Amino acid sequence: ETGNPTYNLCLHNRDWLGGEFITDQIVKSVESSKRTIIVLTDNFLKSKWSRLEFDVAYQQGLKDQVRRVMVIIPDEVPDLSQIDPEFKTFITLTTYIEANKPHFWRKLRASMPRTKNMCKPSTTKRSVHLNFDVSQQLHREDIATSSFSC
Repeated sequence: ETGNPTYNLCLHNRDWLGGEFITDQIVKSVESSKRTIIVLTDNFLKSKWSRLEFDVAYQQGLKDQVRRVMVIIPDEVPDLSQIDPEFKTFITLTTYIEANKPHFWRKLRASMPRTKNMCKPSTTKRSVHLNFDVSQQLHREDIATSSFSC
């Protein structure tokens, strides 16, 4: 978030308001974001909230005609045999970024929204809706402290 260019992460425990409906907060977060990053884990596949976040982001991308959903695989691709066919098709046809491979951060930066001049400090921030389970190997600290430099 403090790198160059700057991005805002939407983290549920920090950025959502207590007492609001989860579904409303998911829709607001996705609509105000340029990208939704899915960290594809078994926990993600089991969560109805995660699936709703994907569906909202995917539909928003179709509406905006922009590829909004990015997929990160922290270790290995989880078992996709038990998920619905539509979501399985999306995952199998989407290029994903593997967190345990070389140049992960470079690939992630290359997939993020561009600013007019990536090397000059920006006064505007772009939001990114991030959906991940902090118990997985891809830690919030790794994402929040990464530098997006030229």
